[in-house]
Amino acid sequence: MIFAVVLLLFSIAGTFKWNALLSSVARLFVYGSVAAALPALRRKQPHADAFRLPGGVFIAALALLFTGILVTRMHWGEFIVISITAALGFANWLWARKQLGRTGSRN
Repeated sequence: MIFAVVLLLFSIAGTFKWNALLSSVARLFVYGSVAAALPALRRKQPHADAFRLPGGVFIAALALLFTGILVTRMHWGEFIVISITAALGFANWLWARKQLGRTGSRN
């Protein structure tokens, strides 16, 4: 709930250009996370029934390099807002995990 309120405040306080920029930076972090997860998932499930691109780990490394280059082009204000948003998202995840542990049910 707090996460939604903070995001609402960010969207109200910012301009369209600012919000579009933050959206693209957030997607950049998501793409980087997916690229970082590929080698770990390939090690965990080597025989998974999935599309396997030859040299996938190399391509993931290139994606991470490209993501890193783009992250260095961010301004401090964008980085601070993304960091606050990520911290709130992490706190929300911890809270939800704690709530799930209390109910004892897992899907």
